Amino acid sequence: EYTLVVTPFTGQFGQGTAGTSVTVNFTIINQSGAQVSGLVLANADTDSEIQPLEDGDVIDLNQVGRNLTVLASTVPSPLEMVVFVLNGDNGSKRNQTPLCPERQPRC
Repeated sequence: EYTLVVTPFTGQFGQGTAGTSVTVNFTIINQSGAQVSGLVLANADTDSEIQPLEDGDVIDLNQVGRNLTVLASTVPSPLEMVVFVLNGDNGSKRNQTPLCPERQPRC
């Protein structure tokens, strides 16, 4: 939330007599329209999707295997870039399709 007050003065640099101010209140939002609409856990060896990846999921490596990747579904698609950050790592920036972390061989 921002408030902008614009006041005219008769002299330079805010000197002289002040005129009538105009005040505008406004909010800035990021409406780029770009968003991650979902994540999918995939097998990096076979390129097959395993399951949607959601907050709180538990992944059993004995069930799904060990060479995994995460795919990002984006709106709009394709998107220029998606950044993946795992446990505070510096991040992985991808601008190739499919959008998945750069350490994964599938990408």
